[in-house]
Amino acid sequence: MSKQKQTPKPIMLDLYESGKINIYDMLIGKLAAILGMTGSGKSNTAARVIEQILDLKIGLTILDIEGEYWGLQEKYEVLIVGNSKKATVKIDEETFEKMASSLAEKVLTENIPLIIDLSGWSDKKWDLGLIEYFSSLFTIAQKVRRPHIILIEEAQEFVPQSISSDLKEVLVRVAKRGRKRGLFTILASQRSPDVDKKLLSQCEVVFCHRVSHPTDLDVYYKLIPLERKEIKNRVIGLDDGQCFLKLKSGTTVVQVKMRETFHAGNTPGIGVQPKTPPLKMIAKDLAIAFKKMAKSTRKEKDLLEKKENEIKRLSNLNFGYEKDILNLEQQLQIASRIKVEVELPKTIQKMIVSQFHSKGDPTLIPNDANYLQDSNNGLKLNDSIIRKIKSVKRSLKKQNHRGFIIMNFLEANVPDRFNTSRLASRLGFSKGQLFSGETKLMVTEGMLIKTPRSKEEIIWHSNLKNWVKEKFEHFENDNYHPLDTIYSIFQDWLADMVKTGDY
Repeated sequence: MSKQKQTPKPIMLDLYESGKINIYDMLIGKLAAILGMTGSGKSNTAARVIEQILDLKIGLTILDIEGEYWGLQEKYEVLIVGNSKKATVKIDEETFEKMASSLAEKVLTENIPLIIDLSGWSDKKWDLGLIEYFSSLFTIAQKVRRPHIILIEEAQEFVPQSISSDLKEVLVRVAKRGRKRGLFTILASQRSPDVDKKLLSQCEVVFCHRVSHPTDLDVYYKLIPLERKEIKNRVIGLDDGQCFLKLKSGTTVVQVKMRETFHAGNTPGIGVQPKTPPLKMIAKDLAIAFKKMAKSTRKEKDLLEKKENEIKRLSNLNFGYEKDILNLEQQLQIASRIKVEVELPKTIQKMIVSQFHSKGDPTLIPNDANYLQDSNNGLKLNDSIIRKIKSVKRSLKKQNHRGFIIMNFLEANVPDRFNTSRLASRLGFSKGQLFSGETKLMVTEGMLIKTPRSKEEIIWHSNLKNWVKEKFEHFENDNYHPLDTIYSIFQDWLADMVKTGDY
């Protein structure tokens, strides 16, 4: 009777203390990934790896999207920044952005373990701060050249497949090129198909915990050097905490020991409230130093906001004066061309027209005898122009209110041109609001010009006067010059849209 083929017993992996696998040799100089579905032991493995890193006094930054890693404080002194209850230094996203560069320098040069707790922040606001932090880390590492591990939890949120962003670009650069500078990235995800495939394929160390969905298995087929059928059968059958460990030397099944610190992300049972253990706080002098840094940054931010608001207030006052002066100048130009006209009886008009015809000189007859009075400045506009103006205004009704604010501000400041940062600051908008389609219609129409100066810099300015000329110049003739009046009408209309929003 033939013996049945038995599955090899998993190696009990302590990751460092047992000496079977040295965590330092395993991670330093490598790009790593920890993958697996919910409940497979992925989070425990990530925590156990981090505990070993902290035991070795290796530098560390954790990008903690769910606020689960504060439990490390049960055994280790770790700095936590964020806006959650467990944060050592409580700051908002904007304050973090302002202090990110200084924070990165201190964390790297003084070897301080850092958790960036994102759970209390908005995912629409944290990008700029994270870009600044990791860009600074990358730059400073070139000089410091000290081992520093970066754990990116829920990696699919930061380096997603088929989606580009400035933050992803920075994190990919750190993961690929940071190794020569001492920066080593670990990607952790329970949705491996959604993680950037090119980056994942470059991981030399991979912990593959249990998955069952076909798309997850497809990722494993490319990572684990075994037959597809064997991978599927063995991966689905893995127990909690077991995983395929892929190393340069080969692939084997291991059992990761339980973490030693509190699991803050553990799913609570019904009526069961997990008891929080006593926590170690970071050295008092360090905590005070970071809190002072945050306080100083907040003061600087508040002062900057006050200055920007004052500039905006003065700019609005100045805008009012400039508008009045502009209107007066336009009225003066129009007045210089006004001719005194006397309304003749219709019988006399017919006699004059008849006389012109008899002399064979049709050029003496006005192009359009039916003129309309413009109440703004006294110039008469004919029916055709009025209809055209109304038609153009209707087409611009699709533009949202913020678009009118941007366009009106640029027109009021002609001939000035603004880069994106300056324009956002003057209007009190974020850069994202300027790029979120707020002015798409006006750019398409040609009223507003956006000129790229570089990959990240755009120059904004109004083109209203030229736009009016292109739209209405066919109404001009030797005896009739309505363009200045039409230009003034659209200037006033933009201002009215900002005040009332009434299209």
